[in-house]
Amino acid sequence: MNLPMILGSIGAIAVVVLIVRGVRFQAKKLGPDEAEHYSEEMVSGFTAIEAATCQNRQSALVLGDDGRIVLLKRVGGRFAARALKPPIRCERPEPNRLVIDSAERHFGKIEVCIDDAGTWQQRLRGGDSAGP
Repeated sequence: MNLPMILGSIGAIAVVVLIVRGVRFQAKKLGPDEAEHYSEEMVSGFTAIEAATCQNRQSALVLGDDGRIVLLKRVGGRFAARALKPPIRCERPEPNRLVIDSAERHFGKIEVCIDDAGTWQQRLRGGDSAGP
């Protein structure tokens, strides 16, 4: 191999690394509107009426008009969704934090940090399925 070929290869690798980093910085942010949209798109027959997104924008809870609650979590550059029917096991270790057990081994327990954690805990446990 000659020097120009080696330098060209290193330059090409550097360009690919910069492109990958640029795409990563443009990762999707999960706000209430996006959470409602994703849940309706990913769960057949689901109509969102209220959403609460985690403060770090990595997870969300979305209440549907049929009483189901969709749990969204970031998986790489995308979001995964699970529709859950109350009662759902959850804990509130801190006032604004819920740990929700999806009851699926591969989806696992999801932590959601939201301001109205008490209201959502009641909904998850089946105490209040009404929207705002």
